[in-house]
Amino acid sequence: MKFLKPKVRKDVLAVRLTNNGKISEPTVHGLMASTYLPNPLDKKQVIHINGNRKDNRLSNIQWKEPRKYEKYKTPIGHGSVKWMKNHTNQQKRWMVRWSMNGRCKTKMYLHHDDAERHRRLLYFLRQYIIKR
Repeated sequence: MKFLKPKVRKDVLAVRLTNNGKISEPTVHGLMASTYLPNPLDKKQVIHINGNRKDNRLSNIQWKEPRKYEKYKTPIGHGSVKWMKNHTNQQKRWMVRWSMNGRCKTKMYLHHDDAERHRRLLYFLRQYIIKR
């Protein structure tokens, strides 16, 4: 038995499979759905119900038609806080990075408390949008 180690590809987990020299990299949630979830209506897409694309539990994935997928998208992605150099003046600052409507946004802060407050606000907004 060989255990596969997933890699992050386009913000989702994927594994590398080979069959007679032919390489494919299916997503983990796609493999989980095609193996364990029935698809009697032959729907084409697998979505994450809670919006977290790395949460591949069977209770969090389901088959959907592509046109119905928009309902589950959230315009605000997860925020992260890192300590790094500012590219413009080479000063070390706290950076908050998040995605909004598919675009990556960044804001630099001098103090960690301000950066963490911004990250918590992003988390609150994301949870509010998911619950609507």
